[in-house]
Amino acid sequence: MHLENDTAWDSSNGGATSLVTPSTALLNRKLATWKGPRMLKPSEVDLLRRSKKEMVEAIRAMVAIEAERQSDSG
Repeated sequence: MHLENDTAWDSSNGGATSLVTPSTALLNRKLATWKGPRMLKPSEVDLLRRSKKEMVEAIRAMVAIEAERQSDSG
């Protein structure tokens, strides 16, 4: 799973950049152009769903790598 650096402002962590999935980065770029709240477009909802799946895959991969590291060191 590929994660990329998103340079968008993230107020949840004091403005620091964070690693995000490609779908999340694309959605962030699309939503950054809007000035206020609005309903998401169907394509944006699809991006959210895709991002969720990518995050699950990335977390599973990280867990598998850590489990393998633990078994190799034990």
